[in-house]
Amino acid sequence: MTSISKFRVFGRVRPFIDSEFEGKSSDQIRSIVEMVGPKTVLLDPKENYSPKAQFEFDDSLWSIPSDYKLLHTYGDGSAAKKDFASQHYVYNLVAKEAPVAAFDGVNSTIMSYGQTGGGKTYTMMGKYDPFNVCGGDGPEGIIPRVCHDVFKMVETRRKEEEAKPEKERRDITVEVTFVEIYMEKVRDLLDKQAAARGEMREARIRVDPNSGPFVEDVTKYRVSNWSHCCKLLEQGSSMRTTSANVVHQQSSRSHAIFTLTVLQSRKVPAKDKYAAPTVETKSGRINLVDLAGSERGGFTDYVKESSKINTSLLALRRVIDTLVERQRITMEQVSAELQGLAPKGPLQQPPTVPYRDSVLTWLLSDSMGGNAMTTMIAALSPHEKNFNDTLATLQWSSKARNLVGVVKVNDSQSSVQSGMLGKRSDLQSSIHQQRQTVDGLRQELENRKSEAEELDKRSLKLKKIYMATLAEKETVEQHAAAYTLQRQLKQWAHRRRMATLRAQLDQLMQEIGERMAQIDALNGTIAANSAAIAAQQAESADQLARVVELEAKVAEYERCEEEFQKEYEVAMQLREEGESSIEELKQQLDAKAQAIEKEYDEATAELAEMKERHDSDCKRLEALELEISETPEGEEERLRAEAEALESECRDLDAKNQPLRQRRDELLQQKADLQKKIDEKNAKKKKK
Repeated sequence: MTSISKFRVFGRVRPFIDSEFEGKSSDQIRSIVEMVGPKTVLLDPKENYSPKAQFEFDDSLWSIPSDYKLLHTYGDGSAAKKDFASQHYVYNLVAKEAPVAAFDGVNSTIMSYGQTGGGKTYTMMGKYDPFNVCGGDGPEGIIPRVCHDVFKMVETRRKEEEAKPEKERRDITVEVTFVEIYMEKVRDLLDKQAAARGEMREARIRVDPNSGPFVEDVTKYRVSNWSHCCKLLEQGSSMRTTSANVVHQQSSRSHAIFTLTVLQSRKVPAKDKYAAPTVETKSGRINLVDLAGSERGGFTDYVKESSKINTSLLALRRVIDTLVERQRITMEQVSAELQGLAPKGPLQQPPTVPYRDSVLTWLLSDSMGGNAMTTMIAALSPHEKNFNDTLATLQWSSKARNLVGVVKVNDSQSSVQSGMLGKRSDLQSSIHQQRQTVDGLRQELENRKSEAEELDKRSLKLKKIYMATLAEKETVEQHAAAYTLQRQLKQWAHRRRMATLRAQLDQLMQEIGERMAQIDALNGTIAANSAAIAAQQAESADQLARVVELEAKVAEYERCEEEFQKEYEVAMQLREEGESSIEELKQQLDAKAQAIEKEYDEATAELAEMKERHDSDCKRLEALELEISETPEGEEERLRAEAEALESECRDLDAKNQPLRQRRDELLQQKADLQKKIDEKNAKKKKK
């Protein structure tokens, strides 16, 4: 079963973000996008917000809240009165049919296209909670809502299957994959280990006759409910490649494809004992695509990354353009056949669609030009700074709306039919090429016939010219004979002259050879002499350098000798001065020593005398004390007074002896110092 499906396109304008207000209120800013019914009008801010271009889509979705009192509206202000397109409204209009089609075995693709910050990811993902109810006027995007409706239908269909006889029941399963295309490489976002390592691998894309292109070895999860599906969506989204830009901090820098596949199978018993049981299958796939930003220059400094993103989007545009061109050529040929018009010249061959120019287009080839209902949402920015990117998005989205595809049910019978249709298409293409070859050969034959006629005409003219020249042939031959004879004579004279010149040349060459040999010999002698001279010069230079070095050493020796002589004379002078100084010091020391010894002897004699007197006094004192002890009291007092007088006299003598002792110690210290100086002088003299 097949049907015609039109490429549906919707335009959706997002609200202004906080950074775009620039300190203004909502009634002081203007939107460059206005919408009237299915029409989207772009206003040029450089021309006082006059209409620049108008585009018609399947519908235009106005998502600027009604509390935004915009300063300027288009026409009669109907755009400002347009109903607000919530997430729920957008889903019902754009993607509500996709789950139903999947259970009918029909593929669907829903993609968001536009510049960075246009609202693509919010439209596709929105905000969702796997543990809460989905639907209604909540902020959930298209992908969570599709998952929710798929599992609602799974629950309903399973109840219906349980009511059927066992042999007619179908088994229903749902599989999920989530991949990212970044810089022309594919990353499995549901492979936790590879995604955590940031592992990127080359895309290995295969084509299944039933389900179309797919990424080989990608992780597939069989999901049982909406919550499980949303957890996988959240896990993969957290692994996506993002970067900060002017619009927001986490801008998607890759294309993400979330795929839901609904598989229905039924075992068919064998018709007889000779047949084997078979399995009837029906599958429907929903591709939900969040494309990277389509801006031409990008807001990023990563030049290589931007070039890869733009390359894949340009490849997507080329595919759409080529499909539109193929469709135009096919329609013109079909129209001509229906009208019975003969083709003018060879049939125009439709161009080949460049699906394999990028990983993105190859993976979506079945969605854009093959077996899928395709829907695109053009995400638009209302701010004037994004005018050029918004215009480019509108232009290309409008062109994509012209596509028409043929959609078939993916079941076991349709796969056989698709194979036969493929062979039929190949045969028709081969016949078309053979017809073109035959037409080309016919044209070449006609060209060859005209060339033959032209050659016949030229041959007749040449024959006439030949007959006209026969009369002149004899005269020409006579002149030629005379000329030949004259030329032979000149050649003979020339040969003789050349022989003489050759002999002279040979002689000259011989002489030149001899001279060259002599020159070579002289050059050899000169070279040998030059080498000898160079060697001698080198030896002379070495000897001269040696002489200079020796002279420098002699001069150094002489200078050192002079310095040594001067130092020796100074040392001798110092020695003589030292000896005289030592002699004088000796004399002074001897005189001082004699004076000290004399003074010492005197002090010793005086000290001995004082000691003798002290001893005598002590004896007298003892005698007095003894006498006192033996005398009466009156006599005792007299003797005691006399004893005290003697004791006082002894103390006076001790006081007088104390300076003498100190003086003696000072003289002994001076004597020791003088002896030390004499010893130091003698030691220095011995060293010299």
